[in-house]
Amino acid sequence: MTISEAKEKILLLIDENGSTQYDDKIYALMDLKQREIATLVKQIIKTHEIESFDGIITVTDDCYNIISVKADGNEYSYKQITDTTYEIQGISEDRTFEVQYHAYPKKITDTSTEFEVDQLSQDAIVYGVAAALVYDDPELYSFMIGEHDRIMANIANRATKATIFTPYRYYL
Repeated sequence: MTISEAKEKILLLIDENGSTQYDDKIYALMDLKQREIATLVKQIIKTHEIESFDGIITVTDDCYNIISVKADGNEYSYKQITDTTYEIQGISEDRTFEVQYHAYPKKITDTSTEFEVDQLSQDAIVYGVAAALVYDDPELYSFMIGEHDRIMANIANRATKATIFTPYRYYL
């Protein structure tokens, strides 16, 4: 689903189809929910080749947790120096490393087109944003947040099973 399709679904759910009064809130809330899902429930995994200088690498701003650092078929340990800078243990020369990490999703704005999370997570975003927009209507809020929570539990359950039962948990 695209960002604009999600917006249409949200407005349809809250019975405001075609309205523009919620535009600023919708994009901010979609961004917040996507970030929540991508950092707490179902992480986004990225891999980049990064050049080291004297055994020091600088990761991209979207990295919040390194999973592995590899080169020449070997995995290396690392020590964090700053938010984005790491020292590769036992390496003092320049070299290219393959760094796999958990990434923050790109910020959702009115010009964004695609989510960075899967379809089920997108459904959770739609219901979560709809719930936030109808907070003052207890019955509608209860329905929306109930759907959101049900989908989030399903996502968490799938992520937990995958982590427990498959050795390739980082490739989901």
